[in-house]
Amino acid sequence: MNVNNKISLFRSYYETDPWASLSILDFASNVIVCDYKAEIAELRKAEDKETRDKIKAQLPAVTVSGVFRERNNKGLLRHSGFICVDFDEKQNSHIKDWAEARDIIGELAEVLFCALSVSARGCFAIIPVALPDQHVAHFKALQKIFADIGFICDPTSDVSRLRGISSDPDATW
Repeated sequence: MNVNNKISLFRSYYETDPWASLSILDFASNVIVCDYKAEIAELRKAEDKETRDKIKAQLPAVTVSGVFRERNNKGLLRHSGFICVDFDEKQNSHIKDWAEARDIIGELAEVLFCALSVSARGCFAIIPVALPDQHVAHFKALQKIFADIGFICDPTSDVSRLRGISSDPDATW
């Protein structure tokens, strides 16, 4: 596992061509000391999903699983050696305290980093993988591991999946 491995950075959710690359370490560090606190605070206060989605779509995002020529599965240039798994309120209506869920997930030996999602109505975990060419198989194994302890992953396993910036000074390393 190399936290200096690069990933693609996109200016917004609408972009399909990467703006730059940065390391997993830089991305995680920015979640902790976030440059977008004001925008995220506004998003978290919004009552309706449409407003939250509009703000979210304008924030920067990354492809945790690698560096891309363009954002689609065929555009992968180099896998980072990491997968990002999302946990949302939609699949986990039994979870009432997402900070507590983040802490539980973040304590697992498999997890490098865990933080609240941009809406704070879910969380995400960044996990190193042994065989990057087996991305989907790793994802399916992680789904089972998390389901066995009561956390249902968002089912999207695409290598090109976006992970938006978030703000969580209490994220777990």
